[in-house]
Amino acid sequence: MTVQDTKQNKNLFSKIKQSLLASHKHSRSFSALDSLQASRQHPPNASQIISKFPIYNPYGINDRHSMQLSALAADGSSDSPIALPYPIDSPKNHVPQRFQNEIEDLDQMYEIADTGSFLGSGGSSTIRKVQRKADKKVVALKIFNVFKDEAPGSYYRRVAHEYIITKSLAHVHVITVYELVRLPAILSRHWGMVMEYYPHDLYNVLRQPHWQAITLGEKLCYFKQVVFGLYHLHLHDIVHLDLKPGNILVEHGVLKITDFGCGDYGHVRPGRFESGVRMCDKILGTPPFQSPEVTMLRNAKGQYDPFKSDCWSLGMMLFAIVKGRVPFKEAQRLDKDYADYEHESRWYKDLNPSFVHNDALKVPNRGPLARELPHGQLTRLFWRLCDPVAATRMSMKEVFASDYFQKIAMCFKEETHGDGVSILDETGTVIESSGRGVVANVHDVHLAIGCRMEKHLHDI
Repeated sequence: MTVQDTKQNKNLFSKIKQSLLASHKHSRSFSALDSLQASRQHPPNASQIISKFPIYNPYGINDRHSMQLSALAADGSSDSPIALPYPIDSPKNHVPQRFQNEIEDLDQMYEIADTGSFLGSGGSSTIRKVQRKADKKVVALKIFNVFKDEAPGSYYRRVAHEYIITKSLAHVHVITVYELVRLPAILSRHWGMVMEYYPHDLYNVLRQPHWQAITLGEKLCYFKQVVFGLYHLHLHDIVHLDLKPGNILVEHGVLKITDFGCGDYGHVRPGRFESGVRMCDKILGTPPFQSPEVTMLRNAKGQYDPFKSDCWSLGMMLFAIVKGRVPFKEAQRLDKDYADYEHESRWYKDLNPSFVHNDALKVPNRGPLARELPHGQLTRLFWRLCDPVAATRMSMKEVFASDYFQKIAMCFKEETHGDGVSILDETGTVIESSGRGVVANVHDVHLAIGCRMEKHLHDI
């Protein structure tokens, strides 16, 4: 690197630092709940959904997802980011060898545009666009903030944990991560994670005025992609615990799950399914995508099955995708809409015991949420996934065993084979196959560019 290059980089990073500091005073991002929740007595129109909260919430940075990581300043804000002590530790000291980068410093591989690079910020992270020097590819940089009173070792472990989990998942419906890097001192001495750049998230898409006019079949195409992504996580013993529209990225009709800040291994011995489920006792997720067993922890100690909690979130995603909103604000009895739903669910299951065994002939027919969705089998799928009782809630395997789910049309074919999932292109050729313990190596989503949903994203 020449002296002139060094001076140019310093000037560039000086501009970025000023922008970064300003971003902490930027309008905060809003969760999917803020834009989607609505009273069933007064259904919102499309303009009410999209105009009230216009802030883009990319890559899961709204910070409402992880209550155990809320150790910010007392007022929940900070005028400037907290820096790590110098020298910044090497990521190689905290990640397995197979995930280590040969080059660990951001400015050796990437350039940051001095205009238009800022995407959003929150208490836990800031997102920027950067450009790879080698091929000029635009990617996203997630800069991890240091929490108030967080020890450096704790910071390194937290960030490395998210990077390792995300990096270990290679799937067409999961975000691709490239590197974990050190940032220059001028960026307040943090670590950053470089990953795919996507211009939209599902939260943003659902707020569009044309969403209500999109056909049910195309909406279910979106839902099915989320299911395949989550199923891949569960097959590889990863639980997400913050599944919501804001954590689903979209481009050309292809959806990708992102933000594994709450993610963890699902079994006592990671990857060893025979070792038993690792029960969780932390309040994670975002209402109303939080399951009832999570919201109960606000008032009493307890534990919950994280796989079952993900399934609840998936059911709420189904409703949000189809209706453009959510059925209630929180899964707790103080919320009247939820209390009514819980009562109807208990009544229907008592009257129809085979319902919890996925009897396709049993379709809920009483209560507002039995009439909200377009047809009975869709209602049945929602009620089974959002069963208030975790023990009888539908599992991912049961979702795939459902004839209704299997018949949902896809933009490109995805099929199950035993415990694995295969994705086929339009010619029937297998382009990806995953099974328990085997991580697929597919990042190319261009096979889906011709997806029907693409035409609906041009105006976003």
